[in-house]
Amino acid sequence: MLEKCSNPDCDLPFDYREGRLIRFSPTDTKSPGQSRYLAHFWLCGKCSERYVLAYERGAGMKIRLRPGAVLQKIQQNTTNLKEIRF
Repeated sequence: MLEKCSNPDCDLPFDYREGRLIRFSPTDTKSPGQSRYLAHFWLCGKCSERYVLAYERGAGMKIRLRPGAVLQKIQQNTTNLKEIRF
């Protein structure tokens, strides 16, 4: 059972009414006879706006910034900079 957001930096408890629920079945099983399984991941609403979950072979599910979120974060950081005069 999911208890909290899959973002390790977020402790928001699971709420099926918001966010993004991901059901994943890995395809890289070690042998043809090995049974597949389903894994479930959940990102809360705030985290799902900034992050996506991506599967990396051999490493499992990893959290990554959304492509547009990287640009948005850069723009926010430059907007927050104060003008420095010499």
